[in-house]
Amino acid sequence: MEIQEKLGILKNIDLLNFYDEETLRNLMEHCREVSLAPDDTLFDEGSPENAMYLILSGELIVSKGNKQIASLGPSQYLGEMSLIEAKPRSASARATKETILLEINEGQFNKYLASEPQALLAMMRTLSGRIRADLGNTVREMRNLSIFTHDIRNNMTPLGLAEMELMDLIEKLRGTQSDHKAREGLGEVEECFK
Repeated sequence: MEIQEKLGILKNIDLLNFYDEETLRNLMEHCREVSLAPDDTLFDEGSPENAMYLILSGELIVSKGNKQIASLGPSQYLGEMSLIEAKPRSASARATKETILLEINEGQFNKYLASEPQALLAMMRTLSGRIRADLGNTVREMRNLSIFTHDIRNNMTPLGLAEMELMDLIEKLRGTQSDHKAREGLGEVEECFK
């Protein structure tokens, strides 16, 4: 990928679009370029690295546990939370195709982004968007769970009624008076309900 093409992508990243070309070139010179093949892992959930990544080309899938939470492509970034919180990764990232990224370590983050109000505001907007998306997904999942619970309850009601009828039938098979003998086969019926 040519430098001009990389600069064009960096200018489309909200964190960096206010920088002049010279500053972006300087940033590129100090950042490590990372190339991933399809199915390569960039980082795993719980890993302690503290770097963020700017996606120049390709695509990454971000997942938490076994659940995919995002698909990211050129002009997007990820991993910034490890620099903000200084905590292990909260999700995993894996390439779905050939992917090229720029790695921004803690020193570069502090030099180029942490001291720039525009960069911090852009990052806050991105984080806010991610939180909104997560909240929307949580609400959707809760709705689905509520529907599932409702369906289970509706299916359990007839079973509960059938159980009451069967228990009543067992009582009749036992006999209703103290001098009545239990009907033949009662033991097998009672064994089915243990």
